Amino acid sequence: MRALPPAVHRTIVAVDVEKFGDRRRTNPHRLAVRDGLYRALGEAFAKVGVPWEDTYHEDRGDGAFALIRADVPKSHVAARLSGPLAAALRRHNESHPPEARIRLRVALHAGEVHHDGHGVAGAALDLTFRLLDSPDLKSALAAGPGEVALIASNWFFDDVIRHTPECAPATYRQVTVAVKETKTTAWVSLPEPGPAPADASAAGGGTAGAKRFLGWLDDLFGGGRPAAARAARAATHDGKTLRLHGLRWEAGARYAIDPDPLVVERRAVVVVIAEPVPAAALADVIVGLARPVAGSVSLDRTDVTRRGPTGRRIALIPLGGGLLPHLSVAGNIAYAQGRAAATRVSDIARRLGLSEVLHWHPHELSPVQRLRVAVARALCAQPEPVAVVIEDRDGHPACRAAVATAREQDLAVLVITDSRDRGYELSGRLHTARRDGADTGRRADHRDQGDRDDDPPDGQRDRDAGEHQNGRDDQGGRGGKDGSGTSGGLGTIGRKGR
Repeated sequence: MRALPPAVHRTIVAVDVEKFGDRRRTNPHRLAVRDGLYRALGEAFAKVGVPWEDTYHEDRGDGAFALIRADVPKSHVAARLSGPLAAALRRHNESHPPEARIRLRVALHAGEVHHDGHGVAGAALDLTFRLLDSPDLKSALAAGPGEVALIASNWFFDDVIRHTPECAPATYRQVTVAVKETKTTAWVSLPEPGPAPADASAAGGGTAGAKRFLGWLDDLFGGGRPAAARAARAATHDGKTLRLHGLRWEAGARYAIDPDPLVVERRAVVVVIAEPVPAAALADVIVGLARPVAGSVSLDRTDVTRRGPTGRRIALIPLGGGLLPHLSVAGNIAYAQGRAAATRVSDIARRLGLSEVLHWHPHELSPVQRLRVAVARALCAQPEPVAVVIEDRDGHPACRAAVATAREQDLAVLVITDSRDRGYELSGRLHTARRDGADTGRRADHRDQGDRDDDPPDGQRDRDAGEHQNGRDDQGGRGGKDGSGTSGGLGTIGRKGR
């Protein structure tokens, strides 16, 4: 046997198109798929910092693989590849018929590779392709709403991903891979966000986020009476679908959602693209902090438009998570639930992989962990919410961790963001908040009507509706009931500095 050529260490990325051989695809469809695949790979690898042309790559008909040189950090590949790849595929899918659309399985591994006159070979390559054929990976992609499902080898996860917060290791689950002669363990995930921008205010989810959460919480618990609030919510329906129909709301101008209606089923993700001011106002309307000018909010065909937060099972995840920096993770999850929530906090923390960090404080958490804690806090309510509104903003840590966590808990997920690129990464179902120009001349009349509508139904909020409106500062925030931003310690702290 002749001497082997020297091996080189490479990061291996392999991709495979779901159902490429589906009989509904004609040859022109398959060519469109291949063209879209390579365009998406080119865009995604550029985001990693490695042009596709600078990799060694081979075509596989229904997929491809690439070898990335050893000097490129593997953590960059794991954290930065999948989001741009999903966004590029989504743009392709929106402009092509179903037969030419692409959903992709992605495998990550690294190891020694030999080059010869025919191409490349090595045990590391063989393992990568076995991972790509994992039944658990195929099931994850089939069950998910996105375009990409990711699998990492046990070595890659253990040596790279779990040590890199930007890779969102908490979103991976271990699986057994038994394909052909290979039997091993690996880790599967729906893609998580890339590195979060450095932001000192993010350590606790940001002051504005914490105030945003407390403003919602105060209305939810009716001025410090959580038992009554829980009883009111227990009497509500077991909704499964969030639906916004004909919704119009005020935020300096009058806005509407396009296209209409907007429907979010459990475990589905829908995104609304909106500028910050109308985005915040829309979130208020959906969770029950404000009234719409027109239209309806419903859960499982039950109209909840005229109910306050106590009459809805819709949770709010404010920008950055809105954690309270002086409280531990356990304290944040159980906030306003009382000591009786201890068992429930433990159960939810276990479900969300937070048991080991319950004694930590927000500044000790990664951006991904802070968002998971925010979802855990929402789930601690009784009964649990069936839908969640997640606020997102360009320039702040991406909300994908909150989205993934909420979907894992069977929630209907509505994201409101000002970034179309982030929207494409999160969902193929995008709506836009647009100015409703048809009613420009009638805005004063609607404002008057809105003032009358500020009187809440069934007396739920009549004791403080005036204070909430008077407490809005010139940035659209809510002050405290005493005008200072606090009431009874933490009290009512609304949205400020957004």
